[in-house]
Amino acid sequence: MSFLDKLKSGVSEAGTKAKILVEINRLKLINVGKQNEISGLYKEIGEKVALAAEAGQELQLSFFSHQLEQISMLKTEIEQNQLKMLNLADDKQCPSCNRSNPIDAIGCVHCNASFIVQEHSTIEPQYIELNHPTKQARRDDE
Repeated sequence: MSFLDKLKSGVSEAGTKAKILVEINRLKLINVGKQNEISGLYKEIGEKVALAAEAGQELQLSFFSHQLEQISMLKTEIEQNQLKMLNLADDKQCPSCNRSNPIDAIGCVHCNASFIVQEHSTIEPQYIELNHPTKQARRDDE
């Protein structure tokens, strides 16, 4: 492979990685906006609670159902964006600390949790023979 071919390949690879980074940053920015929306919804809930307390009203879940539904949807969208980011970056997420790690890591670089799945041996059930009272013993009890 000539020097120019290697250079073209390197530039192409750099361009691809740059596009990936731009997309990841775009998704991160979207998630920040969604997190801000969630914070605003929690603020609305807090204001409703304060107003109800001042008025001496009994609180019901229906007062917050709209905000809670929106929060749930936004959290789902954030999780989907996080999965997209992981797929784009060829990273894997640590099950312990939820931080991103290189795809080939065998342990988390942040919390040292192992990614190696250990097979657990199967535990065979043990049966205990119960002593059933004999017919004679049951008659004696009666």
